[in-house]
Amino acid sequence: LLSDVRTQERESRDATKGDAAHLLAENKRLERSRAELLVAFKKQLKLVDVLKRQKLHLEAARALQFTEQEFLATLEVGTA
Repeated sequence: LLSDVRTQERESRDATKGDAAHLLAENKRLERSRAELLVAFKKQLKLVDVLKRQKLHLEAARALQFTEQEFLATLEVGTA
């Protein structure tokens, strides 16, 4: 009877240790996954910022082109 109780206690301790080890491994895996997601999110934010800057530069270039065309048209009218 006493040996059965000790065996059961030992088995339950081993099962608890196994569960704890499994949970720790799962926790580490989830933390790594979270860190990777954060890195990817930060990279996406940087890319969005770059795209916004590119858009602003394109708009400025278009505005400059229109201004240049108006200036050339004014010069042509002035010489005629």
